[in-house]
Amino acid sequence: RVKALNAALQAQRVTARERERLVAILEATSDLVCVITPDLKLSYVNAAGRRLLGIGLDEPLDRFDSGEFLADSEVERRTDVQLLATESGVLELERTFRRLDGSPVLVSQVLLVQRSADGAVEFIASIARDIGDQRRQEQALRQAQKMEAVGQLAGGVAHDFNNLLTVILNCGESLAESLPISDERHEEALEIVQASQRAARLTRQLLAFSRQQVMEARNVDLNALIRNLLVMLRRLVGDHVRLVEQLDERLPLVYVDSSQFEQVLVNLVVNARDAMPLGGAITIRTSVEAVGEQSFSVLEVKDTGVGMDDATRARIFEPFFTTKQMGHGTGLGLAMVAGIVAQSGGEISVESAPARGTTFRLQLPALDESAHAPLPIHRREALAGDSLPPAATGARQRIIVVEDQDAVRHMTARMLVAEGYDVSQARSADEAYRFLNDGKEVALVLTDVEMPGVSGRTLARTLEHDPRRIPVLFMSGYTNDSLLLRGALPPNASFLAKPFTHASLRVALRKALQQ
Repeated sequence: RVKALNAALQAQRVTARERERLVAILEATSDLVCVITPDLKLSYVNAAGRRLLGIGLDEPLDRFDSGEFLADSEVERRTDVQLLATESGVLELERTFRRLDGSPVLVSQVLLVQRSADGAVEFIASIARDIGDQRRQEQALRQAQKMEAVGQLAGGVAHDFNNLLTVILNCGESLAESLPISDERHEEALEIVQASQRAARLTRQLLAFSRQQVMEARNVDLNALIRNLLVMLRRLVGDHVRLVEQLDERLPLVYVDSSQFEQVLVNLVVNARDAMPLGGAITIRTSVEAVGEQSFSVLEVKDTGVGMDDATRARIFEPFFTTKQMGHGTGLGLAMVAGIVAQSGGEISVESAPARGTTFRLQLPALDESAHAPLPIHRREALAGDSLPPAATGARQRIIVVEDQDAVRHMTARMLVAEGYDVSQARSADEAYRFLNDGKEVALVLTDVEMPGVSGRTLARTLEHDPRRIPVLFMSGYTNDSLLLRGALPPNASFLAKPFTHASLRVALRKALQQ
């Protein structure tokens, strides 16, 4: 009898030690672990579970019903009751808990129903993990993938549209020049030109949204850029809106395209004005922010307007999404802003609530005071070419135009002939090779960058080994740095962006020939 008693005591001690180990493990885990009685009361909740639900570490559990923490308590409580009556084994669920303070938390939950030999429920074990951040990250990833796909589509549309605009714009200019001012058709031709120019600005917005716009980046003082725009911005917002600037004089330089950031600021201010139909104040503020060892220049545009709800704020940077009335906006403005900021290595965020106004916040990496970032090579040469003296007209120099779009090729050829050049037209690189090898002199090759079959870049690589050293002028509807990144454009290339005019073609040719 004594031996039996000792054995029982030893077994109890072993069981107690095992229970202590188990509790220690449960208390150390980062997931919620709890035990629920058959009447759905909480009998045990580990430390992580108490933190998740908002229950104090020393707070007794007997006053809590497990249904209190279910977001839709009646429906989900019935589900749990049905589970008790019919289920056995393990059940996996995804549901929303509601903390004691009322805030929701999305969890992935595993329920284990433990039954006795006669089938009665002994207890329910629940393990739950907070998956709110995971779902938000998945949603952000899906949104980023969607925006990337739309950006690629927008860039492709802009490229094709720029080919069409090259023809429309130059036909309109040619028609306007051929008609006397007294002719009413002269005014109509000018309308074609102006509409084409507006369409070209729209394609630039598409390219900016898709991060495919060429950047002429340099060291920029944002404070100086803002001050230079203040007079124009005050005219834009009108007398019923007060424009306030709060500029931090310690603001470091940033490496951005100044003209693009002028577009950004104008767009944000105009949007702020439209959000205050009854008047208000717009504050333009700059500040310095440090994150670790990296400093940032921060630009904020804040209004006192109608604000946005969560659903609108979540879509504000989507292309073609607008809250304005039909005909009062393309929905590309903020998409363009987001594209320019991202292409500049910065981040943009927005804070807003209904009737509480909106604040757009741009964060850009700051440059050291000693930093002198160079312009891209092909842009340096283009800028230097602005001071070139006027060159003589074509003087029968021969130019090979390589373009797979017939209308663009014919239009370009007509403009070059008008300048006095001898033009050979090729719809592909293969045709261009025949002209290059026909024994006649060639002054320049004007080629589209991306064509079916052999690309313009490959054609230019072939000419690098030609002893005649024939210069190449590239043209493309993709006025973008992505051509450089893909290797479709050499870093020292002479480049002409579509849609181009007769005048811009003339200037680009002179620069390329004198390079």
